[in-house]
Amino acid sequence: MVSMKRKETQEETVKRLSDPNYEGGNYALSENASELERSKYSVCQIIARYQRENEISLKDLAYDLGISLNKLDEILYCRISLLKLDNLANYLEKLNIPFHLEIDKKFNGKRVVAN
Repeated sequence: MVSMKRKETQEETVKRLSDPNYEGGNYALSENASELERSKYSVCQIIARYQRENEISLKDLAYDLGISLNKLDEILYCRISLLKLDNLANYLEKLNIPFHLEIDKKFNGKRVVAN
């Protein structure tokens, strides 16, 4: 007997990948993510790219950042609900990676930019 699996919809896939308990790989950022979530996700991606491009072992990168391998996994798999933006910014500083955070919000039709 051939079993037929129902194909997952795109919405179901995004929901599954965005679940904080998902352990199957990198997290997906939801379309309605907050600015804070987007910033943390971006920093995680920067650190992951740094590790890949410089071919640094996970153990060495964790040592350079002064964190455990478990914490490094949280970063590399973008488990942003478990991470703080100020800690992520400190990790970028330890790796000498330049980073600029710009918050662009509109209040009553006026644009406010913090640098």
